[in-house]
Amino acid sequence: MELSNVKVDWENVLDPEIQQNEKLHPDLPVRDMYRWVIDDLNNNRMRSRVIMSLDRVIGYAFLYPATGFSDRYFASFGFKDPLSANTERSNILLDWAIRECRKENRKLLFNEPFNTGPEFHASMDERGIRSLKRVEMTANPGSFRFSSMNLPDGYTRTGVQSADLSAYSDALYSAFKSEDESILISSYPAERKKVLSDILSGRLYGAIIHEGSFALLHAGKVVGGVTTLLNSAIPFISDLFIVPEEQGKGLGSYLTENVVSSLRIYKEVRLWTDERSIAHEMYLHRGFTDTGRTETLYYLRTGKPQG
Repeated sequence: MELSNVKVDWENVLDPEIQQNEKLHPDLPVRDMYRWVIDDLNNNRMRSRVIMSLDRVIGYAFLYPATGFSDRYFASFGFKDPLSANTERSNILLDWAIRECRKENRKLLFNEPFNTGPEFHASMDERGIRSLKRVEMTANPGSFRFSSMNLPDGYTRTGVQSADLSAYSDALYSAFKSEDESILISSYPAERKKVLSDILSGRLYGAIIHEGSFALLHAGKVVGGVTTLLNSAIPFISDLFIVPEEQGKGLGSYLTENVVSSLRIYKEVRLWTDERSIAHEMYLHRGFTDTGRTETLYYLRTGKPQG
């Protein structure tokens, strides 16, 4: 039996998932991070769908809007017991979430489903749901391989905070528009600018490292940039990009070398990138290595891009 927004004890339903995440992330307050989700679900402030057997929830899905992204919903899917997962139940949960997103022309995003098994992934494939596997990379600025590369004539560099935020955020979107990682960037210009403003102010992810954050300009236009934040005392490159029409000129290598060089007072610098991207290969070639930490995000695009 499938039901929407029923009165259930969501803390009990999600407890196996929470316990698994506590084991995977012992350094994080996982149960506290779930607290607001459980509260919203218990009070029907969040859209949900459950599958029940003998008055017991055996499968579930819920949707919640992402802060700063009005063009998408994040979802969570799971089963209390992996033996309860099958193709029919997987289809019920996935089709419900897709319908809800299509009602509002929103993208659907979610992390690895819990206790679902191969049947759920097969159902995802049938519906055209794609995956983005991101890997964490690290480098030691003190032993990094530098080639003393300079900017080509006609290109200049300025601090990110001195650049036009709308132009910078739009250039960032342009750089990733045809890549899987574009799902991490809002389709709406105003939202992109707001997120960038929050990042630069330190309200998201950590304080900005000014010497490791700059924009590249050509003929007065933003054509690339890099933003570096201090996260748990370790520099974290949150964005490094070159717009498509300027790629192939060595600008990406210039950005990589110069940002790492600016961080030589630190023993380590980290970043996340798409495992299947050209950027991943470039970082490996320049001296970064994979840390072994990965995350997979699944997504289904809906609606129309807003420019």
